[in-house]
Amino acid sequence: TSPFIFNNLQTKNIKKEKPPSSDELVACRPGVIKFIDYEPGQTYSSQLSIVNTGGCFASFRFGKFEESRYDLFNLEFKQTGRLAAGLSVPFKLKFFPNSRENFETFLTLHLKHRVIRIPIVCKYIMSDIEIKTREVDFKKTIQGEQNTQIVDIFNRGGKPTKVFIKDEAGQFLLKNVKFYRNIIDRMNASRSN
Repeated sequence: TSPFIFNNLQTKNIKKEKPPSSDELVACRPGVIKFIDYEPGQTYSSQLSIVNTGGCFASFRFGKFEESRYDLFNLEFKQTGRLAAGLSVPFKLKFFPNSRENFETFLTLHLKHRVIRIPIVCKYIMSDIEIKTREVDFKKTIQGEQNTQIVDIFNRGGKPTKVFIKDEAGQFLLKNVKFYRNIIDRMNASRSN
């Protein structure tokens, strides 16, 4: 082909958009924002950071919260422009709960070529009772003697609660609570010695 035809085939001044680079990576530390054991009417805050984990400069901006959750959060962040590789920038997220509900939402982080969702997990304060053994077997006990079995009851939640024990007939053992408490206290004292 002649040079004239070859020159006409070349395209000039066409901007090619840069494909998303695997080096443009940022992450939130910690990766999941948690507000655990919250109480309505209180204010909670979490200090977090955005880290550039890629190999080049990264620029980002925070997006809006979900419409149904936007009044529960406040983001405190000073815009820094571009973030160099390996560096981080702090931000603070405040949480203003107004009801008792467990929910999950997200905070959006907009990069040049994609959007990242940072999960937010919110759990209100409650009791979470766990009993490892549901049935207590006293085995053969002679009438008039005493037999003691240990039952581990855990409260995994943040809210204190009372625990009542029922017998097989469904009757509360309220009359014997002090008796059982004394046995348990004595057993705990002997274990510590």
